[in-house]
Amino acid sequence: MVRRTRSNIQHEPRYSGEIHFPELLDPTVRTYEMTPHVYELFYETYRALVAGKNSDADKEGPSGDSATGLTYARYRAVEYCPKYIKANGGKAKQVADQLAAIYQTHMVKRLESSFYAFKRSLHTLLQATLGMIKMFEEDKVIIAPELNVKKLQSDGMELDAIIELALNKGYDQDEILYRAADFSPEFLPMLQEDAALLGALCKQWDAVDEDSKLDRFIEMLQGELFETDTNPTGKLVVFSESVDTVNYLEEELKKRLHRDDILAVYSKNRNRLRETVRANFTRLMQRIGRVNRIGSKALVIYNYMFYPSDPGDKIISLKKNSLIKLQSFHSALGEDTRIYSHEEMVHEFHLFNSDVQDDTDRSLELLREVRKLHDSNPTLYRRIKQLPCKSRCARETKNNTLPQLPIHTITYLSSPKKKAFYLVGEHILELSFLEAATLMKAEMDEHAVPFGDNMALHYELVRSAMAQYTIDQQRQHQEDKPKIGSKDNDAKKAAAFLRDVRPSLPDDDARKTVDVLKALVERGKYNQLADSLNRLSRKHKKSPLPIIEIVVQLEELKARYSHPDKETPTQTSAGITADIILSETFFCNPLIS
Repeated sequence: MVRRTRSNIQHEPRYSGEIHFPELLDPTVRTYEMTPHVYELFYETYRALVAGKNSDADKEGPSGDSATGLTYARYRAVEYCPKYIKANGGKAKQVADQLAAIYQTHMVKRLESSFYAFKRSLHTLLQATLGMIKMFEEDKVIIAPELNVKKLQSDGMELDAIIELALNKGYDQDEILYRAADFSPEFLPMLQEDAALLGALCKQWDAVDEDSKLDRFIEMLQGELFETDTNPTGKLVVFSESVDTVNYLEEELKKRLHRDDILAVYSKNRNRLRETVRANFTRLMQRIGRVNRIGSKALVIYNYMFYPSDPGDKIISLKKNSLIKLQSFHSALGEDTRIYSHEEMVHEFHLFNSDVQDDTDRSLELLREVRKLHDSNPTLYRRIKQLPCKSRCARETKNNTLPQLPIHTITYLSSPKKKAFYLVGEHILELSFLEAATLMKAEMDEHAVPFGDNMALHYELVRSAMAQYTIDQQRQHQEDKPKIGSKDNDAKKAAAFLRDVRPSLPDDDARKTVDVLKALVERGKYNQLADSLNRLSRKHKKSPLPIIEIVVQLEELKARYSHPDKETPTQTSAGITADIILSETFFCNPLIS
C-alpha cells in the first residue's frame, strides 16, 4: 500500500506547477450549552444507555446513587434460549454481546447527533422491546435475524402472518419458532424492565422542545459560516451520520431561516437529485477529503467541528477513541493536515523512502524507471511495447542472480484466468513479478547471446513451464469446483439476503442479477458465492450500505460466478490455454559468436 499526501504530490517535480490543492485549515471547534434541566436528562440518559447489566461502565451517577441501565434484552434473546444454543452452537452469548453492543453504540451516536434522531430511536427500541414481550404473551417467539421481525411487527403484521411469511421463504418452523418456556426465567423480566425504562425516557424526551445544538448552528449560519471573506461562493456542505438528523435540519432550517435553497441528499434520493447536485457543486461530497481535491476553486477550506458532549465523552470516550483511530492512520500512513482535532500529530512519509526496502518500494521504483524511459526515450518505449508475443532471447547468467547450472529459462504466461512467471531449470518454480523482474533486468549496453545448439532445449523448458501452468490451473479448478446440490445453512442465509434486498433495487437489471445469483445459490452451485453474499449481508446489517454499492458488488459476483454449466473438454481437462508472452534463457557458459 502506498500513501501519498497532497504535499507529496505537490513536491514531486513531475507535477510541480501543474497540480494545486486548497489549503485545509485546522479544525475550528464550536460548542453548545444545554439548559440545566436538559443537561440533567441528557446525563441520566447516557447512564441508562451504558450502565446496563452487561456494561462495564461506572454504575454510579454524580450524586453517588446506583445507576439503572438498559440491558438491550431485545437483542439478547439467543443468549437466554437453551434450545436455540443447542441447535446453533455455543456462541450465542458472544453473538448477543455483539448485537447489544452495536445497538448501544447506535443509541449513543443518535443522542450525540440530534435530539430529534434520538427520540425516534428511543421509540423504535421501545416498540421493538414491546413487540418481543407480545411474542411471549402469545407464546410465539420468532428468532430469525434475516427476516427482520422487528420491522414486520412495527409495520403491523401479526405473528401468525410473520410465521407464514417465513415458511414461504423456505424456513422450517422448528428453526425459527420458540415458546416462552424455551427461555430462561430471568429473560422476560429483563424485557419488561427495559420497556419500563424506555417508556419513561420517551415520556421525558417527548417533553423537551429545546435544541441548543441547533440554535448554536443557526447562529453560525447567520454569521461566520457565510461571511464573504471565508465563504465567497456562499455554499456550505454539512455532514451527518444520521438520515433523521439530515431531514430534521432541512425542515428546521427552511422554517427558521426562511430559505428554499437547502438540499438534503442521502442514499435513497441521491440518484433522483444527481443533476441538481451537479448543477450546484462539483460533486457529491462524502467527507472532508472530498472537498480538498484537485480542481477546487477555493484557496482555503474551513472545517468546523461539533465535538461530543462533555458527559458523553466522559462516559464512553467518543472524542478520545476517534482521536486514537485517526492518529493510528496518521502514524501508519502519513498525513499533512489535521482533520478532527488540534491534538492530531501529522507528518509525511516520503514516497520513495530509501530506508524502507520492501516490495512496495521496489514496485514503485520499477514504475518510476518505466515512466523515465517513456519520457526520455519514447522511440525505445514504443519498440518495447510493440514486441510480439513469444518474443525470446538468450543471455549470460550473472553472478549471484541464478544458481550456477548450465541453463535456466524464465517464461511469462498469461490467460484470462491467471498470469504467471516460471523459472525452469533443475526444478520448476513460480516467481512473483518482482522476483522475475529482478532476474530479467538488463543494462542498456547488455547484448543477447546466440542460442546456438540450445534452441531445442529452450523450447523444451518453455513447454515444461506450460505443463506446470496447466497443472496449477487444474488444481485451482478443483478447488473452485462447485458442489452440486449443497443445501447447507450458508446457502440458505445467502438466499434469504438476496430475497430481502431485491425489493429495494433500483431497476429490472439489478433484480435480474439477484435472480441469477439466487438460482446459483439455491442449487448449491458455488460455496464461495454463498460465503461472499453472507459477508456482504453481515456488513450491510452492521452499517447499512448505499443501495448502489450493493448493486455494484452483486454485479461483480454475477460476473465472477455466472459461467455456463458445461465447460468445453479442453477447459475441463487442461484449464484455459495460456499465451506465451516472452521467455528468456540464461546460459552459464554462453556461446560467443
